[in-house]
Amino acid sequence: MFLPIPIGYFVAVFLMVSGVLNCVEFLKTHEEFSSRAEMLNGLACSGWGIIAASVILLLIQINKQLESIRFAAADTTPTPFKIKKPKLTQAAKPTSTAPQSMVRQIYPNSPIPGGNRAPQAPVAPPIPQPEKSEPGKLNYFKVD
Repeated sequence: MFLPIPIGYFVAVFLMVSGVLNCVEFLKTHEEFSSRAEMLNGLACSGWGIIAASVILLLIQINKQLESIRFAAADTTPTPFKIKKPKLTQAAKPTSTAPQSMVRQIYPNSPIPGGNRAPQAPVAPPIPQPEKSEPGKLNYFKVD
């Protein structure tokens, strides 16, 4: 992006100057306006270069910010998707001298590093019970 940014600034300055000069020329040559709408319409038509220059400057700023984000992300990105395997300590490893009931089982699908958690049954949330309506009183879901 070494060359497009200076060229973009040059084009933006050119459009800005030509837009301002066109607006000044429009105000000098037009003798009298019949309404404000006619004047504003004429200024907008002759000053389109100002709008185009502001859009170009906005796009240049967006480009610079995206480029800086890209460079910052490239500098700090370690090797992605590299999964480290957890190391088991001596306390977590089962020993052959302990009785079978005291050995902790290791589950490979456990979310805890080391896999020392036994699978548990999922707990279902309680089902809400509808409120009982009193006779003679209107209910939202049922009209008595």
